[in-house]
Amino acid sequence: MKGVQPEHLKVRARFRSEAEILAAIDKKMEQVKRLREQAAGLAQEASVLVRRGRAACAHLLRDDAYYLHARADKLEARRLAGLKRKLSEIRTMLLPGCGTDESIPK
Repeated sequence: MKGVQPEHLKVRARFRSEAEILAAIDKKMEQVKRLREQAAGLAQEASVLVRRGRAACAHLLRDDAYYLHARADKLEARRLAGLKRKLSEIRTMLLPGCGTDESIPK
């Protein structure tokens, strides 16, 4: 297995600027928005199916909508919150004498 580096020796990707973190936040917010729109669409389709008397199919669509909504909530609560913490960390000034590396792990 030549050329494969052990996991503990790999260099992790790092955010080097505030703009990189803001771009990652925007990307995740778009993903959350897209998931919520998909969930709303599925819930609306389920309502139409219930009115047409196909409750079994509607139940499956509502389950999918619930899954997408939960996924959006998890992204918002975990990943977006983490990115916002990293943004505040990179906006914080370094203490004198603590080095010059201003990047933070992704």
